[in-house]
Amino acid sequence: MSWFQFGFDSVQFLYLSVSGLLVSTAGLFLAGNRIRRGHWLFSLTYLGGSLLAGRFILSAAGLPGVDQGTPAVIVLVAGLVLLAITGNWNAPGQVAFVWVCMITVSFLMCAAHVTFFSHLGPLSLLFSSILLVLEILALALLVAHTFEVVDVLCRLRWRRPFGPQPTSDYFPMVSLHVPAHNEPPDMVIQTLDALSKLEYPRYEVLVIDNNTSDEELWRPVETHCRKLGFSFFHLENWPGFKSGALNYGLRKSHADAEIIGVVDADYLVSADYLKDLVGYFRDPQTAFVQTPQDYREFSRDDKYARACYLAYRYFFAVSMATRNECNGIIFGGTMGLIRRKILEDLGGWDEWCITEDAEISLRILNKGYNSIYVDRSYGRGLMPLNYEGLKKQRFRWAFGGMQIMRLHWGRLMPWSRRADPGNQLTPGQKFAYLSGGLQWLNDPVTFAFTAIVLLSGVTLSRQHTIFLQPLAGAAIVVPFVFILFGITKFLWALRVRAQCSLAEAWRAFLVLLSMTWTVTLACFLGLTRREGVFLRTPKQRGRITLMHSLRIIDRELVLGLICILVLLLVGRNEKITVTTFLLLGLLAWQSFIYNSAVAVSIWSYRSELSVLNPSIGHTSRTTGERFRNMATDRKAILSLAGITAAMVLLFDQAVVRSPDIERIYRTNPDKASILSSALVRNPPESYVAATIHREERAALQADVDGALALWSPDGVIRDENFTPRDSSDDRVWRGLDQIRRRYKEEFRERKYLDLEHRNISSVIEGDEASLVNDLKATMIMNDKLQKVFLSRDDRWVLRQENGEWKIAGLTINRAPR
Repeated sequence: MSWFQFGFDSVQFLYLSVSGLLVSTAGLFLAGNRIRRGHWLFSLTYLGGSLLAGRFILSAAGLPGVDQGTPAVIVLVAGLVLLAITGNWNAPGQVAFVWVCMITVSFLMCAAHVTFFSHLGPLSLLFSSILLVLEILALALLVAHTFEVVDVLCRLRWRRPFGPQPTSDYFPMVSLHVPAHNEPPDMVIQTLDALSKLEYPRYEVLVIDNNTSDEELWRPVETHCRKLGFSFFHLENWPGFKSGALNYGLRKSHADAEIIGVVDADYLVSADYLKDLVGYFRDPQTAFVQTPQDYREFSRDDKYARACYLAYRYFFAVSMATRNECNGIIFGGTMGLIRRKILEDLGGWDEWCITEDAEISLRILNKGYNSIYVDRSYGRGLMPLNYEGLKKQRFRWAFGGMQIMRLHWGRLMPWSRRADPGNQLTPGQKFAYLSGGLQWLNDPVTFAFTAIVLLSGVTLSRQHTIFLQPLAGAAIVVPFVFILFGITKFLWALRVRAQCSLAEAWRAFLVLLSMTWTVTLACFLGLTRREGVFLRTPKQRGRITLMHSLRIIDRELVLGLICILVLLLVGRNEKITVTTFLLLGLLAWQSFIYNSAVAVSIWSYRSELSVLNPSIGHTSRTTGERFRNMATDRKAILSLAGITAAMVLLFDQAVVRSPDIERIYRTNPDKASILSSALVRNPPESYVAATIHREERAALQADVDGALALWSPDGVIRDENFTPRDSSDDRVWRGLDQIRRRYKEEFRERKYLDLEHRNISSVIEGDEASLVNDLKATMIMNDKLQKVFLSRDDRWVLRQENGEWKIAGLTINRAPR
């Protein structure tokens, strides 16, 4: 079986998948959110149309992908299965998702085959295997994210739509908890005033001030609570961060309280909040109700604030909507209500996890209870008012997400119910929590790809060669297709769901992109440490300087600069071909990822300057003291830097100390269309050895024409087997016709089961090369299995003709010694 043949040409499958994805994506963005009717027959017809359009594009461009029908059959068969699974979607959504799955499978087939069947040396195989694992994870995340977007925007019918459910005869006691730590008193007082106006007869408010050392911050709040009839608790040296404060509040709640609500200290809650939502708790299976977290007091003209707002909005507009369909939402903490008895039965809030709200929701659903998501805002708080605060918040969320995955990953596996009969999570809930948790790994995977691209560029500049999953053609273009598809899909989803402009959606995307390093560090620490530091998100502003705005992005600046330097190094030292141009493009994209933090930091700096205008300078948003230090960990950073440096050195040695068979395969001896020669420079000895290797493979396959194609028209084979040192009775075959007869005779007599030319030694003078080698073979001859090993018995002469090495002569000596 030749390279990339699985009963069909997987390279053709890849080309077909690329063209199909491009065609279906156009339909998805144009009509995916507009079509509200569907039928499986129309979807199947639409899939067939996209298949024909893709084949037409490939045919017109003269590219592979149209010669065989097997890839098309695979698409149609797989499409039927996926159409059945996604029956609640319209045709553009279904077909686009089919092609996303097809391009994922076809790309990984090619990448896996290149990794394991290109005779890589141990180190090259190690790095290629690491890259393959990263590709599998990245593409799994792409498929999951595509499912999430299409499930919301292309859905024909909703099974679990929930809206306000005002109650007139059901008024269970509600205990609202307001945790606070070093918060501006004016801001907390505004929150308490809003809670005092709730249109609900039976509720209490508990303010739990957690370890605020400055008495001037908590005393005014205590006084105001006494005025409103609310309970106030000031805790000194209290463990557990926010979770510990909430657990204290749970114990201090009124004995009759059936429902617990959490309201952050900066939220202004609507008067109808409890009246509209408490009715859902009539059903004893309802464990918690969650509404969106929303934000206030920012101008639409403020680039930073508007971009942050839309970045937050994406989760509640898209992710929570699709999770609600499978009863798999998370309890988001603030603006959520939870049944007290269930919370107490589960031991309260987990003080080990710094995202205690998301963690408790998984434990609740694991017990078989229901969750409700009402997509209407009932309260608005303050966003992190500078980039420093935003990074702290994102760090905390990502760290907590990894803590949850470490603690509960076993519950999310398909076989978990066999191991734990009490596990009542449905497949949909498992998928929601698993994909949601793994989405945090998108940034560490991006960072890992950065390291791979950087070490590839450095090694290419130093050694002028690289053999790390050497893909060409469609395969090397596919990463750009994935990047483009991922960006446009996000922009499309946000524009539709948040009703924003393309420019606003782009800025929101940059905000999330700029968090790559922060989330990477958080995930690394979350996976390697049990406990983390709770980083409070500041709701206040203080003195600002441009240098401080730049200092909080110093790591991103360094990474972006390294990418630019390697890009310049490759561009200066390498001949610019299509393949090297694409490598330069990948380096430019990696640089853009980290330099996006510069743009967002500048927006934040300008936003702070505008807010400090004297007309609004006395609001609670501008009081207090800034958190001066960004979330960081010197040991973790040094560890990541050390790992990356070690990878660069190992990869450099992988190229320098590669075995002969890897050097041969760098020349692409089988002429596979998947391999790139632009990133590989080989000495003439490798090309000479590759010609002998191709002759070896032709003999193994009994391929007469394949062997003959390697010979010069005046080639000569001389067999000295009959009488040593006497050439008079040598058998000689001259010219292609006689050499053909000789190969046919050999293949009739012998069936090679294994054949290997070892220890090839060559001497090259101009356009002519002479070489000898050892021969190891296993064959069936005269119906008997024979194994032979011959040393230096074959002597070859090769000539370079039109840039290609051809066999001019072969002398064989099989005399016994």
